[in-house]
Amino acid sequence: MNKNKRNFLIVAIIAIIFSFGSSFGYHKYQDYKKRQELENFKNLFSIALETKNKNKDSSEDIVSLEQKFKQNLKNVYLDKGYKIKNTNLFQKFKVLLGGDNIEKFESENKKVKINYLKNRILVEESSNEKIIKEIEYQTEDNFETVHVRIDDKEQGYIRNLENIENSFGVDDFKDGSRIEFKHKHQIPSGPAVKYFTNGDREEFRYRNGQRHGFSTYYFANGDKEEVYYIDNILEGKAKYTYADGYVEIYRYKNGKRVE
Repeated sequence: MNKNKRNFLIVAIIAIIFSFGSSFGYHKYQDYKKRQELENFKNLFSIALETKNKNKDSSEDIVSLEQKFKQNLKNVYLDKGYKIKNTNLFQKFKVLLGGDNIEKFESENKKVKINYLKNRILVEESSNEKIIKEIEYQTEDNFETVHVRIDDKEQGYIRNLENIENSFGVDDFKDGSRIEFKHKHQIPSGPAVKYFTNGDREEFRYRNGQRHGFSTYYFANGDKEEVYYIDNILEGKAKYTYADGYVEIYRYKNGKRVE
């Protein structure tokens, strides 16, 4: 082989090697870019999936909060000795169709019907086929805050609570009088004021839903009576101060005035 042919062959081999190397390097680079894009896509998908799961978790928290509230409401009546009454086929069919979800409870001579609506629960208590109490639980934030309205037909007042937890409440009576109070878990507790239609006012305290402790009754004519309650019953020393300053001291025993 002469010198020119040998040089040509060497150049050709070098060109082939260079071409193969360039092609191999280019494919390697393309593979790298594809892997990088795939990795970026995975990361993006992971973030979206994580966000979705977070939203799902928060949704589940909301549902569980609502379910917890409903279960606690049912337990109130189960703890009082009520038994769950099986709903009829028509009602079960309505539930399957997305209609009102109603549960019924019964005791010896009392009945309770709970109607679950969207962000609202209606409770109807009856005795001897007569409605004695209607309760409405309403929420706008998935049962984190629940407003309560109680129409007590036996006691003759309507109670409104800002929140089922610790908050303020108001009792409006049929005779026009009104009590403003604080409560803990729907039970009046702490300071309260009762306003009468004739201008009288009574300041007292609740303990476990009953008047307990010192109370002062302010008459519209300027008189004032200071008394003491024990579990809703007047007991012990009392003081009556007339508008002109005259003071009278006496006692209460078992709710009755004694000299």
